[in-house]
Amino acid sequence: MYDYYIVGGGPAGVALAHYLTKNGFRVKLFEGRKDVGEKPCGGGVPPQIQGYLPVPNKAILNVIKSMKVTYEFNELGVWESGQTLFYMIDRRTYLREYLSDFDYEMGKFVKLSKEGAIIDSKRIGKEKVLIAVGALWRINERDMVANTVQYVISNVKVDDPQQLEFIFFKDLIGYAWIFPLSEKIVKVGIGGLNKNVDELEEMLKLVIKRKGFGIGKIVKRDGAPIDMGGLKVEWASEPYPVGEAIGAVMPLTGEGIRPSIMTAKALSEALSNGKYGYAELLTKLPIYKASKNQRKILKEIQKKGEVPFPGKLSDKSIMLLYKFGLGEAKLRDFLSIIPSSLSMIKLLFK
Repeated sequence: MYDYYIVGGGPAGVALAHYLTKNGFRVKLFEGRKDVGEKPCGGGVPPQIQGYLPVPNKAILNVIKSMKVTYEFNELGVWESGQTLFYMIDRRTYLREYLSDFDYEMGKFVKLSKEGAIIDSKRIGKEKVLIAVGALWRINERDMVANTVQYVISNVKVDDPQQLEFIFFKDLIGYAWIFPLSEKIVKVGIGGLNKNVDELEEMLKLVIKRKGFGIGKIVKRDGAPIDMGGLKVEWASEPYPVGEAIGAVMPLTGEGIRPSIMTAKALSEALSNGKYGYAELLTKLPIYKASKNQRKILKEIQKKGEVPFPGKLSDKSIMLLYKFGLGEAKLRDFLSIIPSSLSMIKLLFK
């Protein structure tokens, strides 16, 4: 009855179902949770996403125009961009916008394997199964999976609701984040490759205390493993994975929604016209080289075991960090702002 069965109702799965349906295929999407977009996520997307799967206004909770970077709670710099850097979105409202395009079933468990899937006791061959279940796919084959913990806190005072903050620590291969949703609601989270969930939660409680959010009300606590290992083009074979299932998360920033949707578009194009294979189209994505370079940098920091103090950062430096994180800045521009304390990163690319 269906040309393809898509397992996973996050951004990659919904985008893939949308694209394939627009190209004339009959698809059905299955999501194990009760609704789409329920996996824990920071929920920040850059405006470039509008060129792939537009975010409707009703799904935008806040607009971020400023970035602050701190190290061990010492401010390194602030970039007041004067333009939209990120939309803070409600993922469920965003993805529901596209559900009318295709058939779907929520709260449905699907058993997956490299040979395909079992749906309602019926075996579906791998040529018809498309996988969008995140890092859980082939989890034991991933070498850079980070733990994360995030709180949503209400009844707080956010000094600048248009400013997000990244907090780095010497002994954390990762970072903490503060994403305002409004003047009184904030997402505060932390993730890292070298800490377990309990250790991260203790660090997160310290962040909350130091930022003055302890007086607020925790309305939600969540977290999920995130694959920081970058795109895995070698996995681009049947059953085809998309999104985080194929490593579509930027290794240095953890941005996953836009990269996931980009892989969904690539797979849709590969299945629709056959001119290029999926793996080849992945290598043509603007994030492909950036993903490889970021993985290389993160691996070196992981090997060193600590994040060195980078020193003060200018507006231009933070702007280049932002663009490099998105995969838009050239490597040589990024390397030009690397301080002497991170000289080992420059050596990686000589």
